[in-house]
Amino acid sequence: HSSPPWEDLDHPMVVLNEYGAGRAVYSAAAIETHDSDAQAKLFVALVRMLLDGEYAYTAEAHPALWMSVFDQREKNRLMASFLNYQAELPPVPVRVRFSLRPPYGKRFRSLRMVPEESALKFALDSDGTLRSEIGSVDLLAMVLAEYE
Repeated sequence: HSSPPWEDLDHPMVVLNEYGAGRAVYSAAAIETHDSDAQAKLFVALVRMLLDGEYAYTAEAHPALWMSVFDQREKNRLMASFLNYQAELPPVPVRVRFSLRPPYGKRFRSLRMVPEESALKFALDSDGTLRSEIGSVDLLAMVLAEYE
């Protein structure tokens, strides 16, 4: 959302606008500023709607788990990190199932945990999406998915 001139309303508004091949959502309500399950679900649903199911990566895990992915093209790999960011320390280990979509025209050939360099089992969907899981993320886990 942004801050153009506005009028305060009794009800928050969310607007979807299509222009050319793109779409945008404008929210008069600051959805992300409140810590409630309903607002988190609304925010995620709006983002998913904009992506049309074309996710570069996904994670199924405890809400405290943060996933980041970087395409290291010069090394032909994706690096994914999983941060177990719980409010109280030490964090309780969590399990994560995740998927990675390869860059256009590429195919995954290996997946390994780093820095220990241990191979991680994975499956490939018909569209090349990699699916795997990490049984326990204590604080931080990282994987490298190499492609060709």
